[in-house]
Amino acid sequence: MRISGWLVSIIGFGTLLVVTGVCSFLTFGLAEQYTIDLWDNGQQVESLLDVADGFINPDTFDVQPTVTPLIVVDVPTMTPIPSIVPTQAGIDVAPIATELPTQQATLAPDEPTPVAGAAEAASLGPRDINILLMGIDERVGYTTERAYRTDTMMVVHIDPVRKTAGVISFPRDLWVSIPNYNESSRLNRANYLGDLEAYPNGAGPGLAMETINANFGIRIDYYIMINFTVFESVVDIIAPDGVEIEVTETIRDDYYPDAGFGTIPVAFDPGIQRMNGERLLQYARTRATENSDLDRARRQQQTIEALRSQVLSSGGVQALLTSIPSLWNELSGSYRTNLNIQQIIGLGYLMNEISRENIRYQVIGVGYVQPGQTPDGTQQILIPIHSRIQDLIAETFFPDIGEVTIADLRVRAEIENAAVRVYNGTQIQGLAGRTQEYLLGQGIRVNEIGNVPNPTKQPTVILDYGGGRDTARWVAAILGLSPDRIQIGSDGLAVSGIIIVTGSDMESIMRGQ
Repeated sequence: MRISGWLVSIIGFGTLLVVTGVCSFLTFGLAEQYTIDLWDNGQQVESLLDVADGFINPDTFDVQPTVTPLIVVDVPTMTPIPSIVPTQAGIDVAPIATELPTQQATLAPDEPTPVAGAAEAASLGPRDINILLMGIDERVGYTTERAYRTDTMMVVHIDPVRKTAGVISFPRDLWVSIPNYNESSRLNRANYLGDLEAYPNGAGPGLAMETINANFGIRIDYYIMINFTVFESVVDIIAPDGVEIEVTETIRDDYYPDAGFGTIPVAFDPGIQRMNGERLLQYARTRATENSDLDRARRQQQTIEALRSQVLSSGGVQALLTSIPSLWNELSGSYRTNLNIQQIIGLGYLMNEISRENIRYQVIGVGYVQPGQTPDGTQQILIPIHSRIQDLIAETFFPDIGEVTIADLRVRAEIENAAVRVYNGTQIQGLAGRTQEYLLGQGIRVNEIGNVPNPTKQPTVILDYGGGRDTARWVAAILGLSPDRIQIGSDGLAVSGIIIVTGSDMESIMRGQ
């Protein structure tokens, strides 16, 4: 049976954070493809609506074999139905109207099967799409809180024209400005504040979306918010034998939150391990490592890839297909979203058009933030380095497709107009000045020369302090340096632009050797 390409991509997009969002895509889109595949393999269902109804009412989910192939699937009408949306005490949350299609099977042996979802994707328009994915620490049996802080936040970017996608994880402790509230706070407080005070423009998710836009310039079109209470059972259904994970460091967390409001100790030793849902959630959510949230974001992305591999493995797809009714029931009432079923189908179609190598994952981590404290000095926070984050957003959401020439990079560098400095990283007298002259001959203007505080014997590197991503790439191309010679500048020698730290190899570079 042919596996829908977007299925794997969506699962790779955030099974940890968007369990509900993922399965919303699966619930309709996979049923759609599964129906067609069953026909192609000699099994008959009356219509896709029967399968969709089977998801909502699993007892009616019944597929009968036949030898008649389905060639064309018509989607003539859309009938709206209300979705199940949880509410929080003291806040009225309007139910989100979703739609399930009514479809009829038509025999047309000489015509190809049209790809369902194209019309829905077209309705989204050609503009790039940004989706905010949020996870809250709401637990079964403990849902009386009026508002919750977001435990995890990611932004997914989909470009339907260039056929690329990107995911950026935002640490919860980022210190940001909350729009319309005249205050600065942690990023994870935006949803809490919006729900607590019934923010008029979308409550908590609406304020979280506006906060991302105001601080990082990312327009958010849609959101999906889930709690983590369903994660364990979803993983156990998809991977009943566990998910294989390679733990790279020793982790000891004596204060991991339990199912209520207490704590339990959890521990992980280095090595390849197979984890069930409970264990995998603990691994993905613990913060008990040196870089806390930043390390956790990377483990979450590792978890995403592990689950994606599980689904692709022998038996993984079949386990997922047969468990869709259970997943539907498990997820009902565990999410909030402003996406409807038509939009989900369209996004699923778009993801089918994007190859895995054109999906990028990034974390706003070391080099993009500075450690700090709240104004009262009582709590640790992360202060965003906005110029560096803007570069990260650009390279993740708008990656280069195809070959980029030196001429292309020069044009981009001229637009950036970033400061270029040359610092001598050796004991060779006058090397920075000679490098400046050489670069000038190549059309690169150098704003300043100097010496690094502690010369080393390392080869020439280019340090990017923000706002000079393409300038650094242009200089590297001129000097014949590989991309790994471009590094994040985090030593405080500059606040923006780039610094070329010359090594002992610079003499031979300038001689063309």
